[in-house]
Amino acid sequence: PKSILYYYSTTGNCRLVAEIIAKVLHGDLEEIKEAGFIDVKGGVNHLRHGRRSLFGKLIITQPIINNPDKYELICIVCPVWGFSVPYPVRSFLINFPKSKSKLLLAITHEGSGFKRTLRQLKKLLPGYDLLGEFAITAPLANPADSEKLIYDFLAKSLR
Repeated sequence: PKSILYYYSTTGNCRLVAEIIAKVLHGDLEEIKEAGFIDVKGGVNHLRHGRRSLFGKLIITQPIINNPDKYELICIVCPVWGFSVPYPVRSFLINFPKSKSKLLLAITHEGSGFKRTLRQLKKLLPGYDLLGEFAITAPLANPADSEKLIYDFLAKSLR
């Protein structure tokens, strides 16, 4: 199916996952970006952004470039921040057009909170036909193993 991957990545982990999925599906990629700069480097900023995500802060994000209505399959790839959907992703999805497209969700994490994050993503995207959800720990730490896990996820989800 014609597919689009919307991803948010500050460390490169989600970018890697999105690129692997896009390669397999021959899909288009679109990065979710803030309208302004947010500094995510350093421990203090890590905690600050986790707290903002946990409490549902919203910001202005850049507009959607690729209209999701033109695609049969939509994939959202994002990290876990503060046991939650990162607030830039939440802000992007709040105004996301409703569609009857099929949906895949993929998140990266380095600890807990991924189940809660997946539940939040599903609530932000009502009406989509969810084909599968996937959580992977630090894919950049071992790209070859990560690629195999992603292939297995796609094979299972797209039967």
